[in-house]
Amino acid sequence: MEYKHRYERDTFAALSQTAMTALPTAAKNYLQGRHNPRLRTTFNSRPKPNEPPLLARIVKIRLADLDILSPHADFDCRISINIEVDLLNRPDIDATLIIVEPPEREREPQSERQKDRVSYKHLAYSVDLTQVILASGEKSHELEIEVDAVKLREHAVRAAEGQPNAYAEIVEGLINNVLLLARVRG
Repeated sequence: MEYKHRYERDTFAALSQTAMTALPTAAKNYLQGRHNPRLRTTFNSRPKPNEPPLLARIVKIRLADLDILSPHADFDCRISINIEVDLLNRPDIDATLIIVEPPEREREPQSERQKDRVSYKHLAYSVDLTQVILASGEKSHELEIEVDAVKLREHAVRAAEGQPNAYAEIVEGLINNVLLLARVRG
C-alpha cells in the first residue's frame, strides 16, 4: 500500500487557444457543444527537498455523473466519468501560452483553493481524503475513490476480445470500496 500526505494549492484559469489545440483529439471531440474547460494548476504548498513545486496542469472534461442517494446512510455518492489531460511537461507547447486571463469582471470569485490531502493507493484503487479551504475561508471535506483507468481500460479491451480478464472484478472492487467507506462512521 502506498501513502502520501500533501498540502496543495489549486488555481483555476481559462484555457488559451494554444492549450485547446494541444488537447488530444478524443478530448476535443467531447468538448463540442459544451462550455470551455478550465485549467487547474496544482502546486505543492510544502515541497520537500527534491520535490517539484508545480505538480500538475489538468484540464478535466466531465463526461457523465451518476448520483446515488442513500437516505439511510451518512453519505450520498457520485460516480463521475471524466477525461483528464495533464498539460504539465509537454514539450510541444509553451507553458506561458496555456492560460488566458479573463477580464476582471468575468473572473470567478473562488479561483483558488488550499487542500490538505491524505492518499492511499492499493492494487487498482486510490483513496483520497481531502480537506478543502476556499479563498472565502469555507471548508469542506471530500472522499474520492478512483480506479486505475489504464488497468480498467486494458481489461475492458481483453473482455471485448474474449480474452481472460478481470474487468468485472475491478469494477466490483470499486463498488465494494465505495460501499464500505460509505458505511464507516467517524
